[in-house]
This record gives sequence, structure tokens and C-alpha cells, in this order.
Amino acid sequence: MKKLISITMMLMVSFCFAQKKQSQKPAHKAKSKLEFGFKAGGNYSRITGDDETRYFSSKIGYHAGLLVKYDMHNNLGMQAELLWNVLGTNSKDKQDENIKGKIKMDYISLPILLQYELIPRLYLETGPEFSYNISSKFIFEDGRVTDWQEYTKSMNFAWGLGAGYYITSNIAVNLRMNLGIATPFFSTENRYAKSFRHQNLQFGLLYLIR
Repeated sequence: MKKLISITMMLMVSFCFAQKKQSQKPAHKAKSKLEFGFKAGGNYSRITGDDETRYFSSKIGYHAGLLVKYDMHNNLGMQAELLWNVLGTNSKDKQDENIKGKIKMDYISLPILLQYELIPRLYLETGPEFSYNISSKFIFEDGRVTDWQEYTKSMNFAWGLGAGYYITSNIAVNLRMNLGIATPFFSTENRYAKSFRHQNLQFGLLYLIR
């Protein structure tokens, strides 16, 4: 995973430097086309899918990390982020509602997004998110913890759709929905696991260094 992240970031930076400079820029953007910054915010995530044994509902998590942004031309740009991403879901047993808790899953996530400036300061974005699982556990309501690492796949893939707005020249708010493409779990222990997907509504605040 470390090699994948390093190679991806190197390719993006190489691509950015290879582009020719454009003469026109939106008013809110700085002269430099390659910019770095920080991003942090909240997650509202859950597991979706069919499971006859338990109910799933959304839980609150968070994300934080670094970003690199490159403005291309014709209102197009690219943004890559390297985030610590806390996902999961609340869970309640259908047979015994006293058996409940939450699944907490920590990831290192690498979203790579194509952005389009719809009007000055307002942009739309879409692109894949590659995530590497660091920790996976079930936390019962009474505080007991069960390690779920052996049931969790190391890699997770999602597709993001979102929008953002620059409040100032270097501060923006961002809303993004990430929809899982594949199950995050191995299906050997749970026959319903094949249908499970991450779903995460993400609200973030980003800051560009200018």
C-alpha cells in the first residue's frame, strides 16, 4: 500500500509539472497551479447490504490529512488526498436488540478526484478512492471489544461524488458521498457479507497553503 501511495503521488506530481502554463485563471486561485494543503472533517458512514441477522445504521467518524491540487485548463483540475479515515456502522441484533454496538474501521485513504469549476468558487468533483485497512473491531455497548481484522479485507474501493465552495481564496468547504464498490469483508464467516458496502457522507474543511 505504501508503494501504491508513493507511486500514485509521484505520477500526479510529474503530470502536474509536465502541463503547460495557462494564461487565464479564476479570480480566487493563486498564480501557482500546483498547491498543497490540509483537509479535515466529519464522516457519517454505515454499512449497506442485506443481513437477516442484524440492523445497520449510520455512525459518526472523522477524516484528516494532506492534499495536493493541480489546476489544468478549461475549469478542470485534479486533487489527491492522503487521509486517516474512520468509517463503520452501528449494529443491532434482530433477534435480541440488547446485543448492539458499533463496527469501527480505520483506513488510510487515497481519493483521486477530477474537479470542474461550475461557477467561480463553486466546483463539482468525482473520482475513485483507494483505502487500506489499519484496524477493524466490533465494540459492544458495554465496552467489550472484538477484533475483526481477520474478517476484513486489507483493501477497499469506493467512488466519490461531491461539491465544494471556496469561502476565501484558500479556504473551502466540501461535501462528498463515497459509495463502496466492493465488500470490505471476507464472505467465509458471513454469507451476507458479499452484499455489504461502505457508504460515507463526508463533510470537510480544506486549507490551501498560499
